[in-house]
Amino acid sequence: MNDSELARELGRLVLEVPGVLQSYDTRPAVVAAVTDAAAALLRQAPAEPITLSRGPEGIAVAVKIAVDDDRPAAETCRDVYSVLMDALQEQGPPAGVASISVEVSRIG
Repeated sequence: MNDSELARELGRLVLEVPGVLQSYDTRPAVVAAVTDAAAALLRQAPAEPITLSRGPEGIAVAVKIAVDDDRPAAETCRDVYSVLMDALQEQGPPAGVASISVEVSRIG
């Protein structure tokens, strides 16, 4: 599975976590706008909202989410973290998992 497919799969899993309403692009707004506009002109799919990067320590994942106010945000973040870690461990990245960052951008 390449990084685009992995990001798409991780994004799908994040949205299935109870309490997650939406995921947001983790790239800076200007970078996201320019990159997605170029992708549209080239008739390519826009980037996934999850950011993946690989380094000597392993794969790093970052995601920003909106959560509902029915559950504590910290509990939802822990569940997102667990889902991402489980999925990454199943993939077995050669260098392991360097980091997982889950940020709440909106509640409710």
